[in-house]
Amino acid sequence: MYILILLVTLFLAYANGANDNFKGVADFLISVGLGAALTVFIAAKIGIPISTTHSLVGALVGAGLVSAWTQINFHMLAVNFLYPCL
Repeated sequence: MYILILLVTLFLAYANGANDNFKGVADFLISVGLGAALTVFIAAKIGIPISTTHSLVGALVGAGLVSAWTQINFHMLAVNFLYPCL
């Protein structure tokens, strides 16, 4: 646990001291990591089979949607990504 706290502290110090443009990156990555970890923890406690890859992708998509909801062109996403999958 102490190693995790140390790594998070070092990452935040690096992200906040490196450049003003990257100050939001630490919050975004921490929210993705915590969201995925919480999903895996709850699923493991309940006894549901869980994939860490799926939980990370879900947390990344969720955090991306929350942070940039108004900037996503859903029509282009559907035409170029979803329709070819069908």
